[in-house]
Formats: sequence, structure tokens, C-alpha cells
Amino acid sequence: MPVDVQVRRVVQSGVRSFVKNNFVFIMPISQFDRTRIVALMQGGHAQAEVAQIVGVTQSAVSKTWKRFNDNNDVFDRRRKGCP
Repeated sequence: MPVDVQVRRVVQSGVRSFVKNNFVFIMPISQFDRTRIVALMQGGHAQAEVAQIVGVTQSAVSKTWKRFNDNNDVFDRRRKGCP
């Protein structure tokens, strides 16, 4: 699939992203959005529906929900490197 078609799909999907030099950069999910994802999932919504409401991909919802079930939190994990 040509790059311009892939770029158009991601940008039109409603995911927070921007395009620079034919590269798609997807913005990280905020703490507030991760909390919304967990609350909506606990409320019985489907992952696809939550993704559309929050404006993220379905895989981001799945990963956030899995992390919440494994660790009981949705906070940022510590990373190596400069602050």
C-alpha cells in the first residue's frame, strides 16, 4: 500500500497524530485519557467504542486495559534517560 494512502488512513481515523515528511507521528496518550479508557471499559463499553470516544487506536485501548488489569494502575512507567 502506498505511503500516502497509509498516512491518509491514520490521519482520518481520528487518532491524535501529525504528518511530517511523509512520516506519521502518533501522540502519546495522556494520563487523563488512560483514566477515561479504564473508566469506560469498567462501564461495559467495547474496546472499539472506547477507542472512538477517546480518539485513540483500539490497540492503545487494549494495552491500557491489559496494563490496568496486570498492575492496577495506569500511570507512566519509569524510563531510562534524561528527564
